[in-house]
Amino acid sequence: MRNLMLKTSRAIFGWPPPPATTAQKQALVTRIGRETGAKILVETGTFCGEMIDAQMENFKKIISIELNEELHQAARIKYAQTAHIELLQGDSGLKIQEVAPSLQEAALFWLDAHYSRGVTSRGAEETPIMKELACIAARKQPGDVILIDDARHFGLKSGYPKLKAVREFAAKHWPKHIFSVETDVICIIPSR
Repeated sequence: MRNLMLKTSRAIFGWPPPPATTAQKQALVTRIGRETGAKILVETGTFCGEMIDAQMENFKKIISIELNEELHQAARIKYAQTAHIELLQGDSGLKIQEVAPSLQEAALFWLDAHYSRGVTSRGAEETPIMKELACIAARKQPGDVILIDDARHFGLKSGYPKLKAVREFAAKHWPKHIFSVETDVICIIPSR
């Protein structure tokens, strides 16, 4: 029944979007990073490092935050010889508070920290997205770019804010940014 409702909603309203593939997400981050000139990538949710692998040559600095200790340790081993990659372990809703003020220029934030079952970990919340956004907004950096994965869950999955709440937050804190959903990614991008 749920699948039928999703298919009907997608056909009539175009919402929610189907899940984006890993390749689509990586291509979106690459394209928007180039279009905006972002040189720093801050990622929440390292997982197995797929986004880091795809972006290693595209950013001069990559900071990735992972809650799960085992996934973090695996990433530390994998990227031990890569100087421009910084890996942090902990709740991204808290760790991003430490990272955001230290950045000296605009950054692209890829927000993908949420509990996905399996080997992923769950923090105090299903998704710390509103905490992450508040930390980024506190920077008051007009060139920051925010991309949020899994748009389809917003307002439909327990623990996720409504898409409208994210849009209103973005309008308040980044009034000159363009808010859109591309594939399954919420995009908050400085207007050109």
